[in-house]
Amino acid sequence: MSASAPDERPAGWRVCLTTVDETTISLCVPDPGDERSPWLLAQALDLVRSGGRAERPADPGRFIAGRRRGAPLVAGETVTWAGVPLTIAAVQSIGAATGELTLHLPAWDELHLLVDEAWLWELVDDLADRLRARCGIIADGRAIGFPDLDQPQRAIQRLWRQHLGLLLPNEWRGHAAPRTQAYCELVASGLVVVLR
Repeated sequence: MSASAPDERPAGWRVCLTTVDETTISLCVPDPGDERSPWLLAQALDLVRSGGRAERPADPGRFIAGRRRGAPLVAGETVTWAGVPLTIAAVQSIGAATGELTLHLPAWDELHLLVDEAWLWELVDDLADRLRARCGIIADGRAIGFPDLDQPQRAIQRLWRQHLGLLLPNEWRGHAAPRTQAYCELVASGLVVVLR
């Protein structure tokens, strides 16, 4: 499936994501802890590029900072995905049990006019499945950070205070606030998108 033609509007969204600066979807993923393992960014870029909706821009924005051995601490690259700029950033902190992978997309008022909602959730689900994401967030420019996965109730409470929505495993849904609702299920990864 290819991106919508400029005069063709993508299928409608069922939700309004109240992002103003940018729409970010950030995943908490296990850090492989092995210097020979593929970098989070490399795995994500491989998956995004193999999906048929990505193209490398003439001048891709790239950034990297690290220790000169093993995975970089911070790395990112911008691609054009479904006709919109998508920056994929990965953070792998020294000694941390988890890393973060964040998708930086345009703000919702632009994004919903250009990208089919089903495509976005399919991309997120594929990434979450491939990287074995434990949880995630939907935000206005923020990343997930490093939640304490051993304390899901505390982690969810902290994440709710800072973000617009969460991507939770089913077994964590009981810890979500009473007014939240499951928006959609990401079948491959087993995560559920939960919104207020």
